[in-house]
Amino acid sequence: MDLLPGHDWEAEIRAAVRASNAVIVCLSCTSVTKEGYLQKEIRQALEMAAEKPEGTIFLIPARLDDCEVPANLRQWHRVDLFKQGEYERLVGALRARAIGLGIPADAPTPNPAAAVVRTMAKLPEDLRRRIGELAIRPLITQAVERVFCMDEYPTVMTLSTEPVINPIWRKIPKAKRARLSRSFSPFGDLPPRIMHLDIFLIRADDVQGRPRLFNYFSGKPHSGWQAFLLPFRHKRARESEAERHSASATDIASFLGIDSRTVHVNTLGEQFVVSIKPDPGYSELVAYIFEFCSVRFDDPPGWMSKVDCEIQLEQSVRRFRWFHPEEMEQDQRAMLVDGDVIRGVHYFFATTLPAVPASVPSGFLR
Repeated sequence: MDLLPGHDWEAEIRAAVRASNAVIVCLSCTSVTKEGYLQKEIRQALEMAAEKPEGTIFLIPARLDDCEVPANLRQWHRVDLFKQGEYERLVGALRARAIGLGIPADAPTPNPAAAVVRTMAKLPEDLRRRIGELAIRPLITQAVERVFCMDEYPTVMTLSTEPVINPIWRKIPKAKRARLSRSFSPFGDLPPRIMHLDIFLIRADDVQGRPRLFNYFSGKPHSGWQAFLLPFRHKRARESEAERHSASATDIASFLGIDSRTVHVNTLGEQFVVSIKPDPGYSELVAYIFEFCSVRFDDPPGWMSKVDCEIQLEQSVRRFRWFHPEEMEQDQRAMLVDGDVIRGVHYFFATTLPAVPASVPSGFLR
């Protein structure tokens, strides 16, 4: 994690802990007797561990010397890194965690930050013009160009400006990845289409007080993503903030069959995701820019109060589900088609969604 001047370091560290797939708590004779923020970080890791399913490898105490293990960490089996063979045991535990998450643990993970980036100026003029027509912020423009120019194209995405491996590509066979990369190279005759989307984080807390996000099912018998996805809207180039949110409220209301005057949409920070992934039929690659918005309903319809719900509008039945953020990560189909967005939600907003305002009144979700 790279803390920049002006960052709220406490919030940044808390978000990093919550976005992690595993946490190693390093213990020494000095650290276990030290008061202050270290103990707070351990408590945050313990809170996250309590949210994991039973048996999940997440929190690993690691002793650096022959120190006493704090009582609140003793229920987790530790490794003693000052003893021979213990490092290999730690690696084995992390590999087991990776396998549980569907991450290939037998292959080296590329380091996107160390990737050799081709010269941005060599992007074809037509593609640079298309990027310019989006009228996006300079940081997003730079991220789009960077993703196009990575040697690991198309498997790298960015979380704002930080490059990471896109989890979607871990599920796609290498032969198919190679074919798509060649056919839709940004330096070829058929570069990816670019789509700029607002992602709507519609939040409610369930009866246990756990936050959930509203997803819709995308798919018909022989088309669509065939997965639950977060709602979204295509952004139009050069629309003002007010125009953007008004159009979004109208689209959400139409999709849910409610009055648009009762729907309020707001930008949720300046975070963004840039990702390249296949369309549903793997017939082409699409470059996506995702930004996040919160949604509030003045008078949410009663049918939305169930975790699994549906509504019939005209000739179609629309299905919805309120997911806990961690459930989204465990849904294999959702991760295959929307894993980049889910990764962004976890990274920016954590599993408890502290920065995402509630969309419905307290006690609404049954």
